Amino acid sequence: MASVTFLEPSGSNLLSAQISRTGLTNLNVTRNSAPWINSNYPEAMGLNGGNMAFADNGHFINQQTVKGDAEVFYSHTNHSGRTFYFRVHIFNCSASTVTVERTNEGHSVGWTTAADAVKEYFNGNAATFTLASGASAWLTDKITVPNGSPFSGMIHLNASNSIIVTEYAYFDYDTIDGKETVFEFIDTSEVYTGMGTGYFITFNHKLLSASKTKVSALASKPYAYAVNSGNTGEINSNEMVPIKILGTNETAQVGGKYSNIGNWGAHNYHIIQFTNDTSRAATIYGYIGSNPQGNTQVINRGGVVKSARLNTDTGKFQWRWCKVDLAAGESVEFDFQQILASYGSSASIMRWELA
Repeated sequence: MASVTFLEPSGSNLLSAQISRTGLTNLNVTRNSAPWINSNYPEAMGLNGGNMAFADNGHFINQQTVKGDAEVFYSHTNHSGRTFYFRVHIFNCSASTVTVERTNEGHSVGWTTAADAVKEYFNGNAATFTLASGASAWLTDKITVPNGSPFSGMIHLNASNSIIVTEYAYFDYDTIDGKETVFEFIDTSEVYTGMGTGYFITFNHKLLSASKTKVSALASKPYAYAVNSGNTGEINSNEMVPIKILGTNETAQVGGKYSNIGNWGAHNYHIIQFTNDTSRAATIYGYIGSNPQGNTQVINRGGVVKSARLNTDTGKFQWRWCKVDLAAGESVEFDFQQILASYGSSASIMRWELA
């Protein structure tokens, strides 16, 4: 009987060789239409004494108005020279009472723990907020960020009507008066904060590449494709989320002045089917890998979440994460989510090949 095994990110399942980036299949994927509050600028907060983005100086990091389902992703580093705090605030700008459901929330602090934000997210951490018109609340607890540390997080929420979501970093400031303003955006092509549309991305391999996932086809060529990659020749159509940069008329998107190079924190949902069209049993392995800069990969398979740090620190650059066993004539279909955690390169490759 066909079986799919989710392999541990340890031992012989972690490889030191770079994953091959040749023979890739470019895919046309779909995205949902929900808003994605995305925050990465300023990436190095307080660098060279620049504290313009802190609430103590009258600024917020990001502020957006949303309704219904929405997701928040943030990733920054503390270069201020002292500990600061980060928190997400919600305000009911509607004329009637609003219910806000926080269904998932996770965060991490530190260079080696980026996967924790995604793992905590999948654990839930739900909360409900009922806000009268003009009322507000903190959507998250206060996060403490020591000097020199990066921090990142993911939040999923649903608001019954329009609310304003604001992200604050601060030292001692604890009174939100609604007079905070956006800080000045300094020209950069790779670091930005704003809002995009469509954080849930579907790779339907069953429809897109069915002929390439047959055992007879895999015998001559592995099935390989990029995820989260902004590299020329690896970008899948419709994958990179266009992000309207806060305080400007610019949009970070593929081919633009400002380019979305990675979709860190976005949900890549894969539906895949393998068919053994031969007369012998077959074993197929699934691999995910980074380029030399490295990254952290998180995969959710049926509610079980595992992760691997693939970089020079670990000396590993590939994770053999999945094993598919098929008897002659058998087929199997399954799904999984892959999320690229913060820090490192976005350029990732998924590869399926016969054992």
